[in-house]
Amino acid sequence: MQYLKITQSNTVKFIILLMFILTIILSCKKNKLRSTEYLIKNNTLAVLIINSCSVNRSSTGTKETCLTDNINANDLFSLRKTHFKDGVTISDAFSKLEIKSNTISNKKDVLDNNLWVKEVNGNNIKYTLTVDSLFFK
Repeated sequence: MQYLKITQSNTVKFIILLMFILTIILSCKKNKLRSTEYLIKNNTLAVLIINSCSVNRSSTGTKETCLTDNINANDLFSLRKTHFKDGVTISDAFSKLEIKSNTISNKKDVLDNNLWVKEVNGNNIKYTLTVDSLFFK
């Protein structure tokens, strides 16, 4: 049985292989998906009607899913849970988002990132939109 001789050539190959493996590991960590949740907090005395659409991508292709939900007065509602990379905007998460109260549509652009409060806890991100009576004026 012959033993592997440690030569300069083998050492160089080992270093190159190690650098390749580290590059792959670091690139995977850089593009890590984070658990992301979108919440709507209803601080009004009325029921809110939410019409939302999101584009879902999978190995079978892309499809848009639309839902209508009701949020009771003074309630917190989880609108969507998914996994995204860092730097995703609200308009990346939703292709359409409408909020109504007693058939009155809101006057604000709910896809504006500035209206949402971002909270980061470890690998989890929560975006919360607070809707109050001024939201419809």
